[in-house]
Amino acid sequence: MQLTNILGLIAALAATSANALPNPTTIVERQSPGIGIIRFYAGSGCEEPWLEDTVFFQGDKCLSNEYTAPYGSFRVQSNGFTRTARFFVNPVCNGFGPGNYIDVLPGETKCFAGKVTSYSFL
Repeated sequence: MQLTNILGLIAALAATSANALPNPTTIVERQSPGIGIIRFYAGSGCEEPWLEDTVFFQGDKCLSNEYTAPYGSFRVQSNGFTRTARFFVNPVCNGFGPGNYIDVLPGETKCFAGKVTSYSFL
């Protein structure tokens, strides 16, 4: 009898226990303002293989992209920026000439072909 009671108690405990795993979508939604995650891909249209995720921090000065390995495209995977981000092809936020930068609005997430060497915020 005692073994049956113990097994019943264990089964009842297992049935009522809660699973506390985080939901990945809510983690991204709770991300701090001013932080974006940029995912780099080998292909020119954000197709696999996925190479690297890099965190970009919003700031008041020109910042360099720390990921320097070869890649063909990038996706703004998570965008917590509160100002428009400007991604430059050239170093030190040099945007002279057409096609040398891409503007990404706050909250915008999508794929872009090309390189990001430096970035700043408008």
